[in-house]
Amino acid sequence: MFKELVAMIVISGMLFACNDNDNNKNNPGNVIAMDPGQCDIQVEKNQALWTYLNDRYLWNDDLDQTTDPASFDSLQALLDDVKSKNPLDRWSGVGDSQKQDNFTSRGEVVGFGFNSFMAPSKQALLVAFVYEGSDAFAAGLRRGDKILSVNDKPISEALADGSLASGNLWGPDEVGTTVYLVWRTVAGETYNGAVQKRIVAINTVLHSEIIATESAKVGYFVFSSFIQPSEQNLNDVFEYFSQHNVEQLIIDLRYNGGGSGSIANQLASQIGGSNVRDKIFANYYHNANHSDENSTELFNIKGGTFAMELDKIIFLTTAYTASASEMLINNLAPHINVKLVGETTHGKPVGFSSPKLCDKQLSVVNINVTNSAGDGNFFQGLPVDCNAPDSITGDWGDQDDPMLKEALYLIDNEQCSAVSKSLGQSHKRWLVPNGKGYFDSF
Repeated sequence: MFKELVAMIVISGMLFACNDNDNNKNNPGNVIAMDPGQCDIQVEKNQALWTYLNDRYLWNDDLDQTTDPASFDSLQALLDDVKSKNPLDRWSGVGDSQKQDNFTSRGEVVGFGFNSFMAPSKQALLVAFVYEGSDAFAAGLRRGDKILSVNDKPISEALADGSLASGNLWGPDEVGTTVYLVWRTVAGETYNGAVQKRIVAINTVLHSEIIATESAKVGYFVFSSFIQPSEQNLNDVFEYFSQHNVEQLIIDLRYNGGGSGSIANQLASQIGGSNVRDKIFANYYHNANHSDENSTELFNIKGGTFAMELDKIIFLTTAYTASASEMLINNLAPHINVKLVGETTHGKPVGFSSPKLCDKQLSVVNINVTNSAGDGNFFQGLPVDCNAPDSITGDWGDQDDPMLKEALYLIDNEQCSAVSKSLGQSHKRWLVPNGKGYFDSF
């Protein structure tokens, strides 16, 4: 099925909880206490959420106090009403507690295991990435492939009848659900086969390699999520780069919608090494009710963790680069030379803890985050230094990829290419028609 997400990322056949437990700093009590009897009464749950909002919501002073919590038929409906009156908040929501915990703590999701976008022709879905442990990967599906039909229904027909937008095209969100795909590779070869939803263990480093340019040995890797398994995934790739004496680094965050602030700190610390050690990574601010919980966090290079000693870094970004990804970029900027290639980021300079309310997990914005220089509030996104479109030309590492190609040019020439300069500054694209999680871009 297709899910609408915080950073506007679409995972076909998967629940992909973005920003869960994001920047969870100094928020005591991750459970809103309610007994089983109260959990069966919607009015009671709504009131508990409203009480929490008045206490913890970052913009609690702006809440409409004429709101009647009892008038809403769900927690999400109440939050949607709150967000409709606050243009800064595009993220607060409610999710399934167990599914979110499975994702953030264990890196497990139920799905086919691939991400896709609507192709420009609107006749196919363009595969953006595939997780290695998924049925889709085993079937041979790769980045750049075009899915032409699902269960013999052409994508254009599924778009027209609404089954693509509703998620009905992909069947129930259950292990064992099977669909039959027909797809065409970048080389023009057509394949078909059945793929099944199963528990997918996510590899958050989707790809890594070393690229020799005219001026440097460059490490390049694609990073998809800041979740607990990322700790080891990042250690592995940094160990590999360290062993091979990589001199410069390109980190591809183009589809990374965020996650844990502690993992962002780990990655930032591994990039900068001694250049950031004992310096301020982030400042966290709460509303006036909890200003005593405001705090400062230092860069944290854990014992035994592989780190590089870089004084410059290039990130590849798009409008889907959000939250912890933006935190990583913004919080490194005062300490080393940070360059962005691609498109303007999403614009989420705030975070939240994720308290549980009955069987639901709340993601309510309650933290403002700045870097050591006090810079934050980038609600319009972080602008790039060199423009490049996210045009999917092949699998990861394809040097015809405009974003990777531009980053390599920047390393060798220390300036943007003429092509980049001709594009002008990129603009974010809000591509969720009718509130549904599919796209008509790329």
